[in-house]
Amino acid sequence: MLAAVDATALVNPVKKAQENGIPVVTVDSGIKEDITSAYIATNNVKGGEAAAEALAKEIGDKGEVGLLIFGKDRSPPTNAKKGL
Repeated sequence: MLAAVDATALVNPVKKAQENGIPVVTVDSGIKEDITSAYIATNNVKGGEAAAEALAKEIGDKGEVGLLIFGKDRSPPTNAKKGL
């Protein structure tokens, strides 16, 4: 199981693992080629929506907040931002 931080860099290691009979499952962030045995993910857009609703409630539905994104090229934070 792996959660890819770099979707491109892990393509060859995944291929090598599979060539050696090792199944690879990606979790929450996949790789550039659809070659893993399985992909398990959450709906990060919905997660962003739920976070925004909870945050708005906590600050009384008014004010400004900041958003810090790590790994800008990774799908989980990018999709969560879409939900905000």
